[in-house]
Amino acid sequence: MNIAHNTITNSIASFLGFLSLAISAFIVTPYTINQLHDTRYGVYAILFAVTGLLNFLDFGLAYSSIRFITEARETGDLSKLNRIINMNVIIFIGVGVGLVMLTIVVMQPVIQIMNIPSELYAETRLALLLAVMSLPAFLIMSVYNAVLQAYQKFTTINIVLIINTILFTSVTFLVLYYQPSVVNLMAVNLGSAATLMLTYLVITKITLPTYRISIVFDYAIFKQLFSFSASTFFIIIANRLLFQVDRLFVSWLYGPSYVAYYSIPSAVGTKIHGTIANINQILFPLSAAFDTQKRTAELISLYIKATKVNLVGLVAMGVPLVVYSDKLIELWLGQAYVGPCGFLLKLSVIGYSLFSLTSIQTSFLAGFNKQKQSMYFMVGIALSNITLLLLFTPTWGLPGAALAFIGAHWVLLLMQRYTERQLKIGWLFQATVWLRTLPVIVLSASVLYLTLPAIQHVSALLLSLVMAGCGIIALSSIVMLNQEDRTIFLSYIKKLIPSKA
Repeated sequence: MNIAHNTITNSIASFLGFLSLAISAFIVTPYTINQLHDTRYGVYAILFAVTGLLNFLDFGLAYSSIRFITEARETGDLSKLNRIINMNVIIFIGVGVGLVMLTIVVMQPVIQIMNIPSELYAETRLALLLAVMSLPAFLIMSVYNAVLQAYQKFTTINIVLIINTILFTSVTFLVLYYQPSVVNLMAVNLGSAATLMLTYLVITKITLPTYRISIVFDYAIFKQLFSFSASTFFIIIANRLLFQVDRLFVSWLYGPSYVAYYSIPSAVGTKIHGTIANINQILFPLSAAFDTQKRTAELISLYIKATKVNLVGLVAMGVPLVVYSDKLIELWLGQAYVGPCGFLLKLSVIGYSLFSLTSIQTSFLAGFNKQKQSMYFMVGIALSNITLLLLFTPTWGLPGAALAFIGAHWVLLLMQRYTERQLKIGWLFQATVWLRTLPVIVLSASVLYLTLPAIQHVSALLLSLVMAGCGIIALSSIVMLNQEDRTIFLSYIKKLIPSKA
């Protein structure tokens, strides 16, 4: 039962951390668009796409470090733990310096490829440099974040994230009010990255008192890490391509203003994926620990529960957003954005909901030390997406790009089946879970459509979204969860309620 409680606690912490980011984006986005206008906002979105794509320079080292830090912690090898951390930091400092130098050299052709208007060249050049400078700070931050994940410090991680998000949101509003520019917003992003990096460093030193910063490169550990992370590296590239290449492709074909229209629905979709992925962060270290200890029954139980909880969460978030998509855009950004963004929001929600399900598979396959197999599936999704982008986008425009992202997820079926074969779970499992989910989707969507005429204010919309999500979760728990699942959740709730003296 303690494992269940810890799992739920960590899941809630991860959810709240990412929820703070989602709330921040919801509040800041309309004001950002209003202050920057469509073209400059498109440039802003493109720069985030570029830096997001460059995240592959993590090489998978931070993610793979979670497994080896966990092993070092379990065996008490603190010397090895220190060498893992410091070696990654040194590597990422070198990557950052090299990347900044390379950016200075290739900046002009990159800006031309992105189809940036000539009057924004000077602003874009400086903003791009600041954006690239933030990347090494985020990479180093991810190293210390990996330590805290390995030590199951998810609550601490997300408290820091929430505080940083509040500060980031406040400073962003001030910058947009007094000096709205893409350059200033990239400077705020750089400051946020540096703050997170230093904060996680301090917490790491508190969590691990024996940790000392030093210049070290242990080839044996590097080889061990890279043999695991090599496949992770390609998974990261595939993820970056899936998340960013469509924006760059749209910019190349149609220009930055179209990127603004495309990135708004995508930003909502990514919050769905981010929420689920952050909740699923616990699955990798937990499945790795169970696999190492040969606790097969717990592994199977964890996979089944994770699949059910993911579907409950996706339906609770996805169905209301699809039904209220036009109304959300209208009340959030204005009637002028409903035409270009309303239908795209429906497609983005579906696409990113499908992509969210891959986080279960990648977490378990990583825990089984089967990164290479996970890599094949993720690269397959990325290549399918690029192929469909080339086919659909020139013909159907922005909806074509969103449909390409949805269509690429046919590979998910193969990925799920492969993972379940490792656990010796029958092929009927997924079909059964989805069949139980379908009535919940149909019933909840039908009820929500009836409420549409009554929603005329953003507060009513937000209240409806929350109530719909809670209602769907309650309905799904009856249809999808068994008695054991309910007992675990009820016992956890009772544990949170203080008993009377």
